[in-house]
Amino acid sequence: MGPREGGARQRARVTKGGRLPLALALAVVAAVAVTLATVAPAAAALPPKQDAALDYGGGKRAAPAVLGGIRHSPLDTLVRSTVKPHLPVVFAPPPSYDLRTQGRLSPIRDQDPYGTCWAFATYGSLESCLLPGEAWDFSENNLVWFSGFDSEPYDGGGNYWMSTAYLARWDGPVAEVDDPYGSGTHPAPATLSKAKHVQEVLILPSKQGASCDAIKQALMTHGAVATTMYSLGMRDYMSGDAYYYPAAGGQSPDHAVAIVGWDDAYPAGNFRTRPPGDGAFIVRNSWGSGWGDGGYFYASYYDKHIGVSAWCFSGAEPPANYDHIYQHDPLGCVTSWGYGTPTVWLANAFTATASGSIDAVSVYTFYTGTTYQVLAGTTPQTMTVRGSGTLPHAGYHTISLSTPLPVARGRSFAVGVKLTSGSGETYLIPIEMPDAGYSMDAEASPGQSFFSLDGSTWYDATDEIHSEANICLKAFGRIAGLEPPSTAISSGHDPRRWHNRDVVLKFTITGQSRLDALLYTFNPSKWQELDLAGHMVNDEGTRATPTATVQAKKDHSVDGDWTLYYKARDKAGRIEAQQSTSIKIDTRRPTVKAPKATNARRGATATLRYAVADTKPCAGKATVTIKVRAGNGTGKLVKTLKLGTRPAKGALQNAKLKVPKKWKRGTYRFYVYATDLAGNAQAKVAANKLVVR
Repeated sequence: MGPREGGARQRARVTKGGRLPLALALAVVAAVAVTLATVAPAAAALPPKQDAALDYGGGKRAAPAVLGGIRHSPLDTLVRSTVKPHLPVVFAPPPSYDLRTQGRLSPIRDQDPYGTCWAFATYGSLESCLLPGEAWDFSENNLVWFSGFDSEPYDGGGNYWMSTAYLARWDGPVAEVDDPYGSGTHPAPATLSKAKHVQEVLILPSKQGASCDAIKQALMTHGAVATTMYSLGMRDYMSGDAYYYPAAGGQSPDHAVAIVGWDDAYPAGNFRTRPPGDGAFIVRNSWGSGWGDGGYFYASYYDKHIGVSAWCFSGAEPPANYDHIYQHDPLGCVTSWGYGTPTVWLANAFTATASGSIDAVSVYTFYTGTTYQVLAGTTPQTMTVRGSGTLPHAGYHTISLSTPLPVARGRSFAVGVKLTSGSGETYLIPIEMPDAGYSMDAEASPGQSFFSLDGSTWYDATDEIHSEANICLKAFGRIAGLEPPSTAISSGHDPRRWHNRDVVLKFTITGQSRLDALLYTFNPSKWQELDLAGHMVNDEGTRATPTATVQAKKDHSVDGDWTLYYKARDKAGRIEAQQSTSIKIDTRRPTVKAPKATNARRGATATLRYAVADTKPCAGKATVTIKVRAGNGTGKLVKTLKLGTRPAKGALQNAKLKVPKKWKRGTYRFYVYATDLAGNAQAKVAANKLVVR
């Protein structure tokens, strides 16, 4: 919703230059125009072109309308018309589902005072899709300020295409703490660490009345689904926490929210205007937890807008998944073109900035069930097939190459896809190009983007589509020749030693490229990660000295002989071979006994009977000392026997004492002490009589 109060800001220009210096090891690589003589503009005549921005925009190209916090795009109409339900009949959703009860939602946020709902809904979905395993709070401020589009950041509105462009070019997400909302500071994405690389965004089929199984499946499989609604008339269409805007209403969406669950039995009678039937989505708003039902509300399945536009930001990966991104389309998909054929070939040419491999390609699709072949080679004409499959959903997708393409620094290469729509649809070419009032910073050069209708005759996008048009294809690669990092425990930790207090491990990690994380676990099937960003000891980020503490708890719950597994990972995704060390913790005190009194003449040998027991985990041994005092224990200490390390398994043992002739006749008392190998002293000293005759 919006606009809210807020001063005007200049938009942040997004260029095609690298956004991170090489020193940061996350190389966002400028795509250099490549002149390819083998891919000159073809002479063959093309069929009539189809431009989605015109064909779904009323026959004219105009700046997208801004309503509240939403900037509308002709592509929205395209995907609503063409993305059809495809779920197998075996999917049978339960009658109700609520991500709030699954621990899969981040806390409610508050967009006030700005019209930035689209950013909050985007991250409401993305953060949800990472839960319950990872809890994040991403910076909406950075997204709206550096979207790169022609809008004022806070109150110019946005949409999910804009969100996807920002995320797909690896400008974000960044953590909220690095760029807090409304703080007045705006650190550029190039200066901030990226929390994730978003490699997939799903565009789901629109709900059809109460038929919304695709949305339900996405909620259960991935997480929250971003959508839009009409909110300016909310007071006229809301009753308590129940909202319904009838299909006959004439208003367009003006606010972005996220669907987080459903209830098929939610009564139609709860709404101010009765919808055609029961059932409601559970919807997350961004107006703070004091609004609605703790920040949530119910929206009828039959609402005109909620669930019609449905996006799931499901594909967040670790930022070390690839070293490089090659791209010509930092503003992402602005429109879609076609030439009346259900199959097209697309290709982009790049120059490698480092030797290594190209491992994946990304592309936008607009139809359900689009089949693909992924291609790579030196030029578009020499590309070979390196994988194939079907993309069930429309959206933004990253496709791995079955055989990576080797590349050499300074040499050109090309990546491509062959796309075939599932039902004969023809708007298959995702295009970044200037659109007045929307994407005027888009730019292109000849020799970058190409398309073909038969796989052999290639056309340059700047000749046939627009002089500043590029095809939305990215390439992802890794740097060659670097070894994984190596880790040493540098604290002098002795894996043979038992401990009765916290064990502090100091690691020294070195790498040939910027380090990312130390992975560790006591269970090799479930690893944890320690971010090394705050532990670097050099500017290059190739040496880190993190510390980890294994706590010894008083309730003995962590006692045992544990094996800690660990390995380091760099930003390029290289992981060292698994290492391990033993950590032995024993916080239980041994017990001692002196079960029998004894006697002996002066000058003779007395046998002192004792027992030491130390429950597992332990080494089964303890250091034993016996002290003898005169006067039945009230007198002075007359003898100390240091018996050394003895078994501690509860069995009776003998200690021999030569009774000195100078001792007076009478009653003495001997005391048994024990300290186990972890340093735990006996819980209670044991004692008994020694009678000297």
